[in-house]
Amino acid sequence: MFRNRGAIIILFIILIFPLTGFLLWLIQPAKQMNILVLDKTVHDENRNEHNSFFWILHHEKYEKKNADRYDPDRDYYGFFPVSHSKTHEYSIRRIQLGEIDSLAEVLDMIYYTDTYGVYFNEWYKGLKIADRAVKIHGGLNQNDYLLLKNMYQRKKLVLTEFNLYASPTSSLIRLKTEQLLGIHWSGWSGRYFATLDTIRNNDLPKWIIREYKKEHQGEWPFHSSGIVFIRNNNKVVILEKNIHLKIEVPMIVTGDKFSESYNLPEKVHYPFWFDIEKTDDNNEVISNFELFTTSFGDSLLKKNNIPRVFPAAIRAKDRPFWYFCGDFADNPVSQFSACFKGIKKVDVLLYNNRIESRKRFYWTYYVPLVTKIMRNYREKAILNSH
Repeated sequence: MFRNRGAIIILFIILIFPLTGFLLWLIQPAKQMNILVLDKTVHDENRNEHNSFFWILHHEKYEKKNADRYDPDRDYYGFFPVSHSKTHEYSIRRIQLGEIDSLAEVLDMIYYTDTYGVYFNEWYKGLKIADRAVKIHGGLNQNDYLLLKNMYQRKKLVLTEFNLYASPTSSLIRLKTEQLLGIHWSGWSGRYFATLDTIRNNDLPKWIIREYKKEHQGEWPFHSSGIVFIRNNNKVVILEKNIHLKIEVPMIVTGDKFSESYNLPEKVHYPFWFDIEKTDDNNEVISNFELFTTSFGDSLLKKNNIPRVFPAAIRAKDRPFWYFCGDFADNPVSQFSACFKGIKKVDVLLYNNRIESRKRFYWTYYVPLVTKIMRNYREKAILNSH
């Protein structure tokens, strides 16, 4: 009888918790904001480059001013897969010059989640990590820049992130964007790989391997995990676990002031793409990337003018502008879980401590940061309207 009672209690908990969470989510009031998302890097219907941001919109019940819900499959500008598996059809929704002023007038927020783009080999041959190929669509262009500038000057909410500046964006657009925002790309980008073994890891871009071998007599001596740095002139520098790195993955470190105000962890590992930026005095650094290197790793960084500590999240001091120095929005997440209030507290179901997983970063850093940024902006806008 005791066993049956225990089973009933467990069944009750399993059923009542999700139901309560859904009902609490359902009754919370909707928040209206006009938001434009730009994503040029959509390889399939999962839309991972912006899908996780739409999770926040859904979870926080943001909707358009006409009360329609945001749809991650339709409500963005950029590359749209139509039928990849059979006909490789696609469409592209571009920001048009004639609509920039009207968009800036009605929008409350823009988020440029990824401008890297889609390439011939990736789309037509299905090679996600392939050799460099002809671009189909990608790079920050003049119209993207003009809308960004218009929103920035109007002091509306602007979120941008990794690959805003890097290839395939032209040097002219990059320079204009850097001057506008006061953030300057060093030319270096990087990523953690759980294994650098070319046989075991198909995610290693072939061109990176080729460029490294060019400078090192055809050798690729790496088998463990590590961090790959790539410069815009194709220079490749690699830090390997134990040899160059005490801790194999970059850590995002946030000081007490911003950790408390944005509900961020003091440290969280970040195992994905990032870039190395410098900022002027008009901005402030909220969090830093930190590399934990050996003396051998330190010397390799110094030799190549790569800092051991560099910005991870930057915000403007006098306006609601942010730059995330990593591919922060690219996180695989199910939209289904968004309609449960309190789901973020069930951490044992959401993430684990695996170094190569982005889930801990997403739930403990990205979600609270973006949620708080949007809440702060909306509350200030409402206050100013009265």
